[in-house]
Amino acid sequence: MRSATARTPPSSCSAIWTENAIVEPDRYLARQEAKAGDKAYVYYFSYVPAAIRATSPGVFHGGEIAYVFKRLSPVEIKRGAYTIPAATPDDQKVSDAIHAYWVAFAKTGSPDSAGGPEWPAYTPQNDAAIEFGNDGVVVRDHFKKLQLDLIEAGRPK
Repeated sequence: MRSATARTPPSSCSAIWTENAIVEPDRYLARQEAKAGDKAYVYYFSYVPAAIRATSPGVFHGGEIAYVFKRLSPVEIKRGAYTIPAATPDDQKVSDAIHAYWVAFAKTGSPDSAGGPEWPAYTPQNDAAIEFGNDGVVVRDHFKKLQLDLIEAGRPK
């Protein structure tokens, strides 16, 4: 989870929880696949619609699913205290991009034919992830390395 604004206690707490419970375990599994000689592709979805960036601590778990399957709502949806804004053209661009990568992967076993930046397979040397974020689709080598190495060092061996 990534805050669209300066870190606040809630966004910092969310980031620590997400890195500990989701991001580092994903990296661990990717390392195991690489060690076994198989390919793994790591992604991080941090895109927050512009309408809620100022108030949201980041993306909720599973928040990418509507984007992946191109199921963004054309109207605002309210669920208790949570609001999902109506999709904008920028939201649709993110949806188109992540959908293309997932379809390419499903068709070929490699997401590289999606038409965007080349999504490298994870290796322990590149520690790479592709991020679908507020700044677009970006390959990040050594993704969150300092934070994830700290979490990993504290895990039981």
